[in-house]
Amino acid sequence: MRQEKERGVQASELRDNSDEVPIIPSLNLSVFLRRGEAQVVDVRNVEFFIARIPGSWHAPYSAFNKEVGALAAQFGGCRKVLAFVCMCGEARARSCATTFLKHLNQQNSIVCCDVRVLEGGFSLWERHFATHVDAGLYITRGFAASSSSSS
Repeated sequence: MRQEKERGVQASELRDNSDEVPIIPSLNLSVFLRRGEAQVVDVRNVEFFIARIPGSWHAPYSAFNKEVGALAAQFGGCRKVLAFVCMCGEARARSCATTFLKHLNQQNSIVCCDVRVLEGGFSLWERHFATHVDAGLYITRGFAASSSSSS
């Protein structure tokens, strides 16, 4: 079981317990992002437009069930860490990650991505990187162009 937690969860391994989607610490995710080996899915609602992780795909929690198909088509087959992020906990991100995996499983999709939940959400990410010398590499503020399922 420990090895499953270290490598993430695939759709076929998901049971009915959403606690099985493992977390990824901010520093680990930042390394994967710098290498181009991760994609962030931000499930916050309007907070996304105030500040976000650069390159994040916006899939708001309030509309996630409607957008999960587009998200699955975009990222289900990618060979990256797919990190779900909410504001401060992990509940909404974990719920969306579970919904995403269940959708892929129902579609009998081949899942190549390594699904994770960002530990501590965006608020912990922001605390880690807001004062960093290269903060702009880690946080985008304002209404700048961003990835979204509706664009």
